[in-house]
Formats: sequence, C-alpha cells, structure tokens
Amino acid sequence: MKRPGLVLIASVLVFSPRLSAQNQTGPTYVVTTLTDRNNSTAKVDDCSLREAIRAATAANVPAMITFKEGLKGTLLLNASFGQLT
Repeated sequence: MKRPGLVLIASVLVFSPRLSAQNQTGPTYVVTTLTDRNNSTAKVDDCSLREAIRAATAANVPAMITFKEGLKGTLLLNASFGQLT
C-alpha cells in the first residue's frame, strides 16, 4: 500500500519558501552552489562546499556531504578563505 501523504510532505519540504531559508542540520549536507563563500551558513537552498564542511564539522557527528543533483561546473576554491576545515 502506497503512502501518498509521505510524498506530499516531501514536496512541501522541497518547495516551501519558509524552509528554504533554514540552515541544514545534517547529518547529510547538500552543496547547492559552486561558489566558494565564507559566511559559515549552510542554508537548505544556498550551501557551498566550504559551508557544508564547516556545518558538518561543527555538528561533531559523522556526516555526509553530497552535491545537488544536476549541479555542474567547476568549483574554484578561494585561497584567501583558508583550508577547508
């Protein structure tokens, strides 16, 4: 038996503007942009690799970092931001 309510909930989570402004809480962090930033905020709809690494490190639990499906291009790291830690 299918549970259509679960699909609806997932759709609300993905498309809700209110949730898009929230921070990712892990343990899986999704990189959504190839821009390297140093603002230390891993948002649901706006998260760089550096932000995902910092959020995962700060959570102090095992975490997984993935890239948003369809994200293509080259990720150029800004050396002035320091090491990815």
